[in-house]
Amino acid sequence: VLSEFVRALSQSNPRPAKREYDALKSIGLSDKAVAEVVALTVANCFGNRAQTISAAPPNNPMERIAASPWRVLFTPLMKIFFSPKALKPISPGSAGGFMGDLIVPIADHPTGLWMRKTVDDCFASEVISPRTKLFMMGIVAKGLNCGYSAAASFRELGEKAPSRAEFNDILDSFGVGILPEEDQALLRWIRKTIRYLPIAVQRDTEELMGLIGPDKTVEAIGTAATINMMVRMAMLS
Repeated sequence: VLSEFVRALSQSNPRPAKREYDALKSIGLSDKAVAEVVALTVANCFGNRAQTISAAPPNNPMERIAASPWRVLFTPLMKIFFSPKALKPISPGSAGGFMGDLIVPIADHPTGLWMRKTVDDCFASEVISPRTKLFMMGIVAKGLNCGYSAAASFRELGEKAPSRAEFNDILDSFGVGILPEEDQALLRWIRKTIRYLPIAVQRDTEELMGLIGPDKTVEAIGTAATINMMVRMAMLS
């Protein structure tokens, strides 16, 4: 039941529904435990996208250890270095801020603290304008049929918001005739990060880099990872 829920949330095709949530409760998980499962699942979605989209190479020397005759020496060392250690109590984090309602259930969890900082840092950076990132979030929200995230991105635009009708037109047309060419490219590209074949999204990212340059591409990858994480979390709200 747990693995089915995690797979459904990660792939979101189809999106998880209340019946999957109820199934977790039926096997004895508390609301707090379910919140932790959701948080860890979407945090791994962040890592998978950041690594896959950027075509980060595997750590081959580390992976070869498993097949090496020297593993009999490394195994005891690994147990020492990676054995569970007592953790200091966590100071409750602030769930306030953009998408803060989603972080409330895990505000005192390490993943919640990391998530709050990740979202804040993402939308504070201006390598790609925060306004463009909110349109990017709207595209992912539309692709995953998440009304919560679409409404949140529109509200966060504040004084920079177009009319609601124009906002919807941007999501429908990827900003053609409304936004600059770079923004249009980012909206088309992030739509492809919702579900993808690794080689295809890596080629799309290389093409994007040719248009917007390496710095903005690095920021786009981090933004896509952050947005896909939060929208998947929001689908359960």
